[in-house]
Amino acid sequence: MKRIAVIGGGASGLVAAIAAAEGGCSVTVFEKADRVGRKIPATGNGRCNLSNLSLKCDPIMDEAYHGSARGLFLPVFSGFDLDRTLDFFQSIGIPVRAEGDRLYPYNLQAASVIDALRDRVERDPRIEVRLDQEVLAMKRSGSRWQIQTSAEKSSFDAVILAAGGKAAPQLGTDGSGPALAKKMGLHVTSLSPALVKLQLDSPYCKRLSGLRMDAAVRVLDGEKCIRACTDEIIFTDDGISGSAIFMISQAATTFLAQNKQPLLELDLFPEMETEELYALIRGILDHVSWKPILDALNGTLHKKLIPVLLKETDIGKDQSASSIKDGEIRTMVQFLKHWKLKVTGHGGFKNAQVTAGGIDGAEIGTDLQMKRFPGLYAAGEVIDIDGDCGGFNLQWAWSSGYTAGRNAAKQKG
Repeated sequence: MKRIAVIGGGASGLVAAIAAAEGGCSVTVFEKADRVGRKIPATGNGRCNLSNLSLKCDPIMDEAYHGSARGLFLPVFSGFDLDRTLDFFQSIGIPVRAEGDRLYPYNLQAASVIDALRDRVERDPRIEVRLDQEVLAMKRSGSRWQIQTSAEKSSFDAVILAAGGKAAPQLGTDGSGPALAKKMGLHVTSLSPALVKLQLDSPYCKRLSGLRMDAAVRVLDGEKCIRACTDEIIFTDDGISGSAIFMISQAATTFLAQNKQPLLELDLFPEMETEELYALIRGILDHVSWKPILDALNGTLHKKLIPVLLKETDIGKDQSASSIKDGEIRTMVQFLKHWKLKVTGHGGFKNAQVTAGGIDGAEIGTDLQMKRFPGLYAAGEVIDIDGDCGGFNLQWAWSSGYTAGRNAAKQKG
């Protein structure tokens, strides 16, 4: 029976092991932690956002993934698409529900997903899981692969590298997967946090901390928009977070890694055109002309935001609404539609949901085998592909794990 090693017992590694075993192989999973799947219960705010319904639409697929291996998604996904993913989870006792486009386990508990995956692996006599064993080196010897762990040396017909990136090191993903790839001589692109909060150069962060609202967010390189998203933003004590920020954070962190100064542009009224917002504010001020401007805007803007707006537009908070001129209203509208903020940092890998960067896409075939190393496959976050917030990264884990496992099982010696 063909022997396959899977390095890493996370989302992609467990599915790879199951797929390889179903292909008739004996599979050994090496996991350096004391249990597999430690990162899965932390996904989707503890609810495990398994996938996204929009993956049925090709244009959305193309927009949702980034990195040098982005082109691998469609061929990999075609072999283990959304329907097959949902069938797989149904088969291990995890029915799925939708909230908008986002798909979750029906009970909204991420822990149940890892419990079901562990049970599926433990019940398969063809799969052995070796815990507390970190893979230190791997090398090709003839037609076999030699794996050296912290406890032993073993020989295999094929290897699947699924050891993750660097996001959430507190859960065990400390960059050992990309490091192993580098030791092999594979080109690994620089790693940076993605789906992470950003730190801002602004005196208003503490004042606005806790403010949640929908906004259109753009990452700017000069006047050029590099990435954009409209969704929720949340101000924090030192910066900004929320779904919209997670979506565009990879572009900002990449700029920072290149010692560039990224700018965020916020449109706090994305549902309105400039003239609509002008008319709204003009109408409100006319209706409550006797009020101080600080109070007059209270029904239109969040209370925390009004002093910031007035400070930035040089309007005195004690001015009456009736004294505000058209030019001042237009200045307010310009600020609310085009608020520019300097990004100075990010929450780091500890606060990131995923890693941007990894094994360069040029190294990998559509079967997820390394072009220069027959018998070596990769899956999941160790590859330079990262998805938007909303289940796209877990879908890549499921699809790439299955593809790597099934192809490793079919490979001829």
